[in-house]
Amino acid sequence: MASSDQGVQLRSIGGGRTLAPTPWLLLIFFWVLMFPIYNEIHGPSIPYDETSLSGISHLTETGDPLNRILIVTLGLAGSWLLVRGRGRIRLQPVIATILFTFLAWNALSGLWSTDQSITTRRLASLALMTLFSAGCAVRLNAYLLSIFITCFPVFGIVPGLILEIVNGRFHPLGREYRFDGMAPHPNVLAAYLSVSVIFLSWLCWQARGRVRIWLILATLFVASFLVLTGSRTSVAAMLASIAFSFLLIIVRDHRRLAPVLLAVLGLIITSGVLANTILSTESNNAPLTNAFQRDEDEGSSAQLSGRVELWRSLLPYVIERPWTGYGYGGFWSPQRIEDVSADQGWVIQQGHSGYLDEVLAVGIPGALLYIALLFVCIGSCMIRFIRCQNAYGAWAAVLVFISIHNATESLNIFSSFTNVAFYTFALSLAFTNSGRLSSDPGWKLDISPRD
Repeated sequence: MASSDQGVQLRSIGGGRTLAPTPWLLLIFFWVLMFPIYNEIHGPSIPYDETSLSGISHLTETGDPLNRILIVTLGLAGSWLLVRGRGRIRLQPVIATILFTFLAWNALSGLWSTDQSITTRRLASLALMTLFSAGCAVRLNAYLLSIFITCFPVFGIVPGLILEIVNGRFHPLGREYRFDGMAPHPNVLAAYLSVSVIFLSWLCWQARGRVRIWLILATLFVASFLVLTGSRTSVAAMLASIAFSFLLIIVRDHRRLAPVLLAVLGLIITSGVLANTILSTESNNAPLTNAFQRDEDEGSSAQLSGRVELWRSLLPYVIERPWTGYGYGGFWSPQRIEDVSADQGWVIQQGHSGYLDEVLAVGIPGALLYIALLFVCIGSCMIRFIRCQNAYGAWAAVLVFISIHNATESLNIFSSFTNVAFYTFALSLAFTNSGRLSSDPGWKLDISPRD
């Protein structure tokens, strides 16, 4: 007989198993190890907008000893999980072939790298983090992976807020203020928080009762700090991913409304573009453009025109080595960082386009493999969601976010948490059978009486 007490139940579509504490202990262990890698645990020594060129060049050349130890530990932990869970692997040929070919091409780029030291170090880091992602992919189901990726950025908000308050840097009402907390840059934090907002939005859709209310409040809390980062690229890509999520849900659950929604969405986009064009007297006075521009944007990396100038300056390097690139991580050597920064007039260590940086690193073949892997993973997640595996709908939305974000940022292809999430998704999709609900369940949250 059901008692009057109300409790939260986690129900898996694949079958109602009680979650053992072991996976949660693993996740806590991983959070502890990864937090110092992707955050400044002592706080940035100087404001993000005063980063020195010499400091970036030195870090690029030498690396961080603490990060090396932590990454090796994660790689060993992932290897252990992979060995223990090898019996669960059921390779999916298309995704697996593209993924392993892409990783092999990255490894081969070490043979022609223009900076062997950096490439060797970056390839070792990639191998270790790939092992970590592979171990998570075979040991944790889609639900646990989603929770892990959602919570990691969120857990950094409160200590980051405390850090800014203590250092007198928290000025949310300031016109040019940007929240970066413990992250190395506001744009980095914005990308991480965007992923959390996307996952939380999907949780709100699936939750019931009081759980939904709490999740909505959590989503608004995280979204408020996302807005405070001032990253327009992340916010725009996140909103586009949420719109994609609505469309995906309607296609599966309300197919008759899909054509109407597409027509309305197209009308809104067309009307917005036309209104922005008609109301502007010249290109730099467009209302929508001005809404996304700050005073300090003129000539800086935050302005799209600044990126265009950067991309033009990088094209000769692409033309010089279009098929092989400069080796994985080999292009942005200390010398090139200094050369490009001097040419552009601001400190820079990336091409502000993930796709362009892939070409610079591993050439056109490597970039095409990366794009193919990204979109095949999106397609696979959509198919699994349509087959009622709900967790994969959120994965598809995050991958859409990454694909859009890559247009003007390179964060997702470097050593970042979003890149780890991408490889974890890809390896999980490559290792699991889309028809086996029990091995990678969809999930939902609700409030119901306890027995």
